[in-house]
Amino acid sequence: MSRARRNVRLWDFPERSTGRIDEFAHHNRGPSMKSDAIAAKNARIVSAVAQVRGRAQTSGGAVVVETDAYGTITDLRISPAAMTVDGSRLAKAISQCHQTARDQANAEANRVYAELMDVPVPPEQTATPGTPEWEEPAPVRITHVV
Repeated sequence: MSRARRNVRLWDFPERSTGRIDEFAHHNRGPSMKSDAIAAKNARIVSAVAQVRGRAQTSGGAVVVETDAYGTITDLRISPAAMTVDGSRLAKAISQCHQTARDQANAEANRVYAELMDVPVPPEQTATPGTPEWEEPAPVRITHVV
């Protein structure tokens, strides 16, 4: 079952953000706003988005994944018990946690960007219950048997 979710990253389009900042400058202070102010606003946006993190873990906490706004894993913790399970189950747990953490980070980055740019946050794309996109895959449980 494939996820049909599309992440919208407002902050990932520099040409859009520059245009928005130019519009902001022209609207709020007229055409005399200096390029230094535009650069400073861009720097604040880049800095704020760079600090965003998403975090997800398996139900028992055996696997914990943290990502930045771009989906890069910034922290990965795997308990000793999780290391003893079948490799494919562990890989699936890591993959599911990574996807969840990426989605969280993306949503937060969009919120931060929209707040700094004073634009509305696009609504979350939600599917109708009962459709394959809505049904989350069953979480992978990692248990350790002694």
